Amino acid sequence: MTSTSPRLAIFMSSLSGGGAERAMVNLANDFVSRGIAVEFILMRREGPYLADLDSRIAVVDLGVRRMLLCLPALHRHLSRNPPQVVLSAHFHASDLLLAGRLLVGWPVRVVISAQNMASELAASKRNHRERLFPMLIRWLFPRADALVAISAGVADDLRGIVGNRALPLEVIHNPVVTPQLIARMDDAPDHPWLLDGGPPVVMTMGRFVPQKDLGTLLEAFAMLVRERPARLLIAGDGEGRRALEAQARDLGIEDRVSMPGFIANPYPTLSHAAVFALSSRWEGFANVVAEALACGVPVVSTDCPSGPAEILGNGAYGRLVPIGDAAALAQALAATLEETPDRERLRARGRDFDVAPIAERYLALLFPPSST
Repeated sequence: MTSTSPRLAIFMSSLSGGGAERAMVNLANDFVSRGIAVEFILMRREGPYLADLDSRIAVVDLGVRRMLLCLPALHRHLSRNPPQVVLSAHFHASDLLLAGRLLVGWPVRVVISAQNMASELAASKRNHRERLFPMLIRWLFPRADALVAISAGVADDLRGIVGNRALPLEVIHNPVVTPQLIARMDDAPDHPWLLDGGPPVVMTMGRFVPQKDLGTLLEAFAMLVRERPARLLIAGDGEGRRALEAQARDLGIEDRVSMPGFIANPYPTLSHAAVFALSSRWEGFANVVAEALACGVPVVSTDCPSGPAEILGNGAYGRLVPIGDAAALAQALAATLEETPDRERLRARGRDFDVAPIAERYLALLFPPSST
């Protein structure tokens, strides 16, 4: 890579196992393959997705634990060798980046990728600082050079927060299908339930937090197994693990539910599941739904704001059920398990979220002709 290569920094708290982190890693790996010089500026150099980064991507560790303490270290780094553009995909990081540029005058373009429903996120938090998200967004986001919403619902949410102020906003779905996903999904799954020829496996992936509403999924699964044999695999982890384990015991399904934690390569496991279930109360996009389709797996999802209905073509590629309705979710899972899926049709829909064309749309915003 030469010194004349376009230079991009991606600013995030860490590379923990979330949808925003996965999307940024997928984009970064594509960018470097096109000759873009990419670095991640992280508050903390940690997270499982570090292992997935192309070796040509630099990682800068600011070595701080709290976002508000990040500004001096970020200022030192951007002042020494500023990139042409900085991309951010977390609300905390985006607010800090925009406020810092306003206060200090960093000579960089700032592009924000809004990865969640800010109003829903703020309403769900008890932390006073996070409840200020809408106010900060209203003040700061119109100052971005470009703004990406990862679904039409996220775009509508941002417009509702900002009101009449103009936003440099474009809807670009998250990049989900990568060459690595295609290569990995044919590997042998590492969970015994996918190898023993036993009852079909319902799978979900996500953090154990209220947003994902995994309690409703457990209730639905308990209803399902009263009528037919099945097993439930919940990949992920989080603060709600003990409560979910207790709920599974109370429902009498603990021997049919497995919670193996975060799976670094979930695609072989996912591709062997009988159905993927999403029980979320809200999403920004729901990468996991697109990943399931790319693996040829039928999907049942709540019709939550926002993302799942867009990905599933308003029900053309998978069943949608009301939020928090365990009975409806159980019925949809049972109906899906009774069908023979058209896996190639599902994979074809998944390819609509291929990284290459999505990366091209990002590059048009990151490096417009007027900025080069």
